[in-house]
Amino acid sequence: MSDEPTRLACGRELLALVGQVADDLPAADPEHQAACVDCQRALARIASTMDDVHGLAAERVPAPPGLAQRVMRRLRGEQARVAVSATDRGRTEVNQAIVAQVARRAAFGVPGVAFASARMTDPDAGGPVRVDVRLVVAYGPALERIAAEVRQRIAGDVAALTGLLVAEVDVRIEDLS
Repeated sequence: MSDEPTRLACGRELLALVGQVADDLPAADPEHQAACVDCQRALARIASTMDDVHGLAAERVPAPPGLAQRVMRRLRGEQARVAVSATDRGRTEVNQAIVAQVARRAAFGVPGVAFASARMTDPDAGGPVRVDVRLVVAYGPALERIAAEVRQRIAGDVAALTGLLVAEVDVRIEDLS
């Protein structure tokens, strides 16, 4: 429960004033609002905040490069593939889900890891990959030691099994068991 008051000192509901400003409605009690310093102060702050919100909403925010392709790939249920090698006899690609599965199994190999989920972020073409891992670990061992060992295992196992270079492993410890 919030510590913020829901009523002004004059007894008026703050949320009702927010609705009044947001929906551009007339005052429910114009005489009170005209005379009440609390209501006037609250209405001014709400109006200023709404102006800020409208200003931010009007700003053009450019989409990151490749966003539309990634969204469409996810909507279609496709997993991106990463090129492992290319020779004159053919090309080898690995699905991102395979990299995530290898990373997850590597994390489970670290003592103290109770649960792990992993995903490979969208790779640069032919470049090193990045893996995001979420963990639940046992209470007791030093968390940084577990995270460091998880990073090392994932980087080594992904490289050994797929041939991909792992540039970064981001570890997020979500809970203790």
